[in-house]
Amino acid sequence: RRGAKCTAATSVDCLHDGKPSLKLTGMTTRDLRGSRAWARREFSEHVDLTECRSLGLWVHGDGNGEVLDIQLIDRSLIRARDHLVHIDFTGWRYIRLVEPATEETFDYDLWSLKRNLVGFQYEAVRELRLQLVAMPKDQEVKVHIGRLEALREQPHPLTNPVLDVNGQGLAFPV
Repeated sequence: RRGAKCTAATSVDCLHDGKPSLKLTGMTTRDLRGSRAWARREFSEHVDLTECRSLGLWVHGDGNGEVLDIQLIDRSLIRARDHLVHIDFTGWRYIRLVEPATEETFDYDLWSLKRNLVGFQYEAVRELRLQLVAMPKDQEVKVHIGRLEALREQPHPLTNPVLDVNGQGLAFPV
């Protein structure tokens, strides 16, 4: 996006579990929260994440307040799922992103239409974008990513659920 840039490179100066990390470096000359820059990977074949909709990753933050957006884009190239990490910390941290961001994406001008938030095709993920948004003006930010993985869902049926209300058990038939 105009006024913003991002580079992605393998880094050995910030190892995670003894392995190189992916270093995202970004900068913007704009004041707008909508300024963003990204690195992307388009998959040669669609990736099926139907049973792996949550994401887990190790992030090394610089504490500058930028936001890392892990964005999945489906085969339509219109619909996306954004997972936001606020980089208000320094050092390594494990982040588990169970649900995608919805309304918050409009805070960063990631999508201009709400229709982009519905009907995502998890069975046909075409692209992964790592975006830096809300970067401080005229200040370089650096975020390292260790391991990024889609987490397999393990649904468990509810068996005889009981809700405790003021010491009284309220059973739900399931």
